[in-house]
Amino acid sequence: MPEDLTDELLSWAKEQLEVDRESAAPRIEPIRAVSVQVGIRTAVQEGIAAAATVLLPGDIERQELIPGLLLTGSALTWPLVDGTHPADLVLRTAGWANLLRALDTRPAIAQRDAPALAMVCAEILERLRRADERGAVGLAWRHFVERTGIGGPAPQTSHHAASGAAAGPGNGAATGMEHHDARFQLDNPQAHNLIQGQTVQVHLPQQSSPPAATAPAVPLRPHNFKRGPLLLGRIPPLAAARQERPADQAVAAALADGPNAMVCQVVSGMAGTGKTQIAAAYARQRWDSSALQLMVWVTADSRASITAAFAEAAVRVCGSDGADQERAATEFLDWLDRPTGPRWLIVLDGVTEPKHLVGLWPPESSHGRTVITTRIRSASWRGARRAVVDVGSFTPEDAAAYLSDQLGQRSKRIKGAADLSQALGHLPLALAQVAAFIHNQPDLTCDDYRQMLAAGTVGPDDLCPGTAFDDYPHSLAESLQRSIELTEHHRPSGLCLGLLRLMSLLDPAGIPIALLRSDPVIEALAADIDRTEGRTEGRTGALLTAWAVNTAVGRLHQLSLVDSEGGVVRIHPLVQRLALKDLPAESRGGYARALADTMAALWPSGDDDLDLEAMLGACGMRLRELAAPDLIGENAHDLFFNLGNSLGMRNRPAEATAYFDRLEVDFTRTLGFEHVHTLGVRGRSAWWRAKAGDADGAVAAFEELVLDRLRILGPDHSATLMGRDDLAWVRGEAGDAAGAVADYAALVPDWIRAFGPDDSRTLDARAFLAAWRKTSGDQATALLELEHLLPDQARVLGPDNPDTLTTRSEIGECLGETENYEAAIAAHEELLAIKTRVFGVDHPSALDTRFKHARWLGLGGDAAGAASEYAALVPDQIRVLGPDHEDTLLARNNLTHFRSAATGDMAEATAAYTELLIDVERALGPDHPRAELVRGNLAASQG
Repeated sequence: MPEDLTDELLSWAKEQLEVDRESAAPRIEPIRAVSVQVGIRTAVQEGIAAAATVLLPGDIERQELIPGLLLTGSALTWPLVDGTHPADLVLRTAGWANLLRALDTRPAIAQRDAPALAMVCAEILERLRRADERGAVGLAWRHFVERTGIGGPAPQTSHHAASGAAAGPGNGAATGMEHHDARFQLDNPQAHNLIQGQTVQVHLPQQSSPPAATAPAVPLRPHNFKRGPLLLGRIPPLAAARQERPADQAVAAALADGPNAMVCQVVSGMAGTGKTQIAAAYARQRWDSSALQLMVWVTADSRASITAAFAEAAVRVCGSDGADQERAATEFLDWLDRPTGPRWLIVLDGVTEPKHLVGLWPPESSHGRTVITTRIRSASWRGARRAVVDVGSFTPEDAAAYLSDQLGQRSKRIKGAADLSQALGHLPLALAQVAAFIHNQPDLTCDDYRQMLAAGTVGPDDLCPGTAFDDYPHSLAESLQRSIELTEHHRPSGLCLGLLRLMSLLDPAGIPIALLRSDPVIEALAADIDRTEGRTEGRTGALLTAWAVNTAVGRLHQLSLVDSEGGVVRIHPLVQRLALKDLPAESRGGYARALADTMAALWPSGDDDLDLEAMLGACGMRLRELAAPDLIGENAHDLFFNLGNSLGMRNRPAEATAYFDRLEVDFTRTLGFEHVHTLGVRGRSAWWRAKAGDADGAVAAFEELVLDRLRILGPDHSATLMGRDDLAWVRGEAGDAAGAVADYAALVPDWIRAFGPDDSRTLDARAFLAAWRKTSGDQATALLELEHLLPDQARVLGPDNPDTLTTRSEIGECLGETENYEAAIAAHEELLAIKTRVFGVDHPSALDTRFKHARWLGLGGDAAGAASEYAALVPDQIRVLGPDHEDTLLARNNLTHFRSAATGDMAEATAAYTELLIDVERALGPDHPRAELVRGNLAASQG
């Protein structure tokens, strides 16, 4: 063996690279697969950690520092991870030699026989060999063997045989070198029980005899816990500016000692929510507080990795030889369950399936605790002594604090942080990687990034883990994509991905599951799956049912890709963005049309289901934003009009106006300015403009629209007549009642000529003519028109139709306004009986008639009777309409007015008006006409 094995390694590596360049042999292709990269990174980390235990025997604190000292910068630039030539392992790590020599506390003879750098390389190669046995990084290991001969023959697994990969010295023969075994016997008394008897092997190309037989490794002696605690695996470092969260407290509380203590805590949630950080914070606190004698951190992404970690633990604590990993793992779990065992903590980080833990669950021991992190929701996690906490995104406050800590509270970079956080759904990993991205770009602000995100300039797949403030090994896109890939085996194949894509066109905050189970949506999903999978059209349709959609949504919920509860599905905006990234236009169009058809069919009428209407409205708005071109055609979808009208009817007329203005731009661009649907959108915009208070602007818009409809559609087209009808009404709302009367007087004959006297729109125009005539002050003529209209409505619409009953009410009002009080009171008494029979005593329309009856009773001279009726009405209004409803407050005003008129008690009236004014100003505002009315009545009561 050469005296300085480090120099031998460096010399060999340089020669190997020179031979490779001269031979023009193809370089090894970089390793792109995420699973292989992760395996190599893990091998590098574990190899360095293993060597550290030898270099610094017994000094656990400094042992833990070595990987961080050596592995600086992005994980993607670590040796081997970037897929460079295997000989680069030595050259890329050569810079570590001086640092390792300085850290090496072994006797000089041990340092000479086993140089630190050679030991680190050997340990890394040994971990790669072990990983290959688990099938994790076989490709990388075979590259080493084929290109260098380092490490001896690769294990002959069934995977290798199936792939036909060469295993053995390979191209090492091309260098003219043969193999020689150099063994290091690391028997250092200072290392106590940690490394006694361990044999580490490294294979170096030498121009000498054929390989000698490899002696079997000597098992480690069991760790002596009297000499100190044992840490197996590596606790991930806590992220910079980490925010403590409720889940941290929940984990600590659940696992605390006590009669009701849990022994296992499962931390679940979607990728990027910070599950590993919560587990790491708990583990670090327990380890640093000397509360543990054994700590095992396991990267638990497969059953094989869990088994291997437990088997290695068995070697270290039980003295097992580890040859049979399943058996060794069982030995370790049995050892943990001993009543006299040490206090231990097992962390299984990133479990991907509950079935991977069958037979491998750590025991429910009073002196041990287990923490599991997983993106899987499952009933399997629950048990008598297990607790489950679901981790979501940051709260807006936590997100703001995090960005402030990372970017600087007074930094210009923080501008727009709240909006950016909302756009990212407050997801911790997204915020971490975005903060790093912003930090690395001069003069970039949060608002700049949000705008780029909205424009599609950047996305989750542009965020690199190497730029983040912590060492999380994956980009956000990789983490989410790995969850999506777990859906591939769900049947029918492609359904889960199809649902994710479809839901990505809808509002992330709430999607009615009934929308996903509808026939049009199921047909669109089936067609898209057939097209994507290359199947015969209609094949998937036979398998796809509402129940299949239910189970697929359940699988997505289990994988934390969606949240499904109470008939509502929620999906994170960043999952949507990733699912939409490669959505073909044909698929988007099919989904959009199916969703629009279903939403229009599900749209509730009136106030039947306000929650459903709100969800459909939000989903429809996002669908219009993402897929408007797919829905604008010769038959403009009803959904467009439902969305805008819903805003207006929910007391948001200004938003409705703005919505229809934007829609007009879309329709004009797609269909043209003169298309009938574009004209229809202009009409809706003008109507809600009037409701928003811009009556003059609405009149001008309708006047222009009517002229365009006359020119394009003709005078007798229903849209032209409806435009004239709307113009007349809006003109009256603008204060020109006489103009409205003139418009309706000219319009009614045209409705009769074009559509007949019994058309509902003709009857409506006659009713509006009478209404505006009454408003203009001509009650007598209005009364005659209403009395002629009533029998026609009763004959055509029916005597109990709401329009017919409205005309009855207007007749009663006209009678009262012409001071025919007895007739007005009688008309409302008769109407109240009909409404009570048709609608019920508590219907708002019945309450309105009771209000009018009491008012005309008081104005007719019976103040006491009016006060009595209002006193009975107000409690019913409070119960049905609410105490702050305008009608309730007006009834209280009238009650006070007529009661004081009947009793003459002005002091009581003043107190009642004072209390009422407070309520009116609070509910309606100090400038509301009702506030002015009550204020005047209060002043009058005070003399």
